Amino acid sequence: PSALTSLSVSGIDRNNQTTINAQASHQLSPRMSVNASYVQTLQTTQQLFSQNLGSSYWDEQTQQWINTTTGLPYFGTNGIFGINNTAFRQKRASVGLKGSRRRFTYGADLFYEEREFQLLAQNQISYGAGVRLGHKLGRRLSSALGLTYRHFDPDLSPDQTENQGLIDATLSYQLSSTAQASLGYGFTIRRVNNSPNDYHENSVILSLRKTF
Repeated sequence: PSALTSLSVSGIDRNNQTTINAQASHQLSPRMSVNASYVQTLQTTQQLFSQNLGSSYWDEQTQQWINTTTGLPYFGTNGIFGINNTAFRQKRASVGLKGSRRRFTYGADLFYEEREFQLLAQNQISYGAGVRLGHKLGRRLSSALGLTYRHFDPDLSPDQTENQGLIDATLSYQLSSTAQASLGYGFTIRRVNNSPNDYHENSVILSLRKTF
């Protein structure tokens, strides 16, 4: 639509059902942009396994591995939806803001996701938000802090819902132009209504990334 705005829309008609995918972005300033997307897909168990192996990318601004399905960082076991042995229609809408100022980078995301199981006659709904702040401490050293909230309704009973919060912090050191070491800490807490499955978890992750 303009030099600062991009828009992409596509549609597929299969088995008398239409799926629509749309992505849009707008450059608010030279250092700030907003992105929005709406995606509909037909998923199977085999597709989920293959996506889990390759659905990530490295964000240079936040110095984090990002899950392309949720738009949020990977840290420990942070998945809401599990693996289901049936096909389902997945709908996901998200909007995010990212920018940078001097040595700081920042970002915020909102998402809504729904899975429709025709054979099981149930819908699973998840929505949440996340904020991140990154800081370049030196030429080789950088840090990141993130806060995430998710709500999950598995449609198993009228009153059973899950609420999950995650706090994570990462310190990264650039060993060379192709290697980076990172130390991360995460705290996760989950509360489930009408269920004894509440838990909290502390995670420490040491990682080494090398590109060739």
